[in-house]
Amino acid sequence: MAVAAPVHALAALRRPRFLVTGWPWRSLGYLATSSAISMALSPVALMLGMPWLLVLVWLNEGRPGPLGLGVLGVAFGLLLVAAAGPLLSIPTAIVERWRLRLVDDRPARSGHRALAAPGLWAWLRTRYTEPATLV
Repeated sequence: MAVAAPVHALAALRRPRFLVTGWPWRSLGYLATSSAISMALSPVALMLGMPWLLVLVWLNEGRPGPLGLGVLGVAFGLLLVAAAGPLLSIPTAIVERWRLRLVDDRPARSGHRALAAPGLWAWLRTRYTEPATLV
């Protein structure tokens, strides 16, 4: 009776002769692309966190200025994260599902719903109200 081929790296690791198969190289490819993805997303994370960072620097300097500036910085940061976060997470999730195929042969399906109507507003409404985007 033939043993089924492993579909993920952990199952492949349990098999004899693991090191002479393609699995170690696929896993290494996944790990190597992780740093590249992190570097590519660093400017985006910096942009989303910049208002909060500026407020923290301002507060750390001990300036007794108006509290409204701090509140404005935090509110602007929340607005940036709320507006851009879900939109930026969609292409990131697509890349992650593609990368996951390196270490797991099972398809990782998207959790997004199908669009109810064509157009930008329908797309935005669907993406901002579905659980896959908001999680």
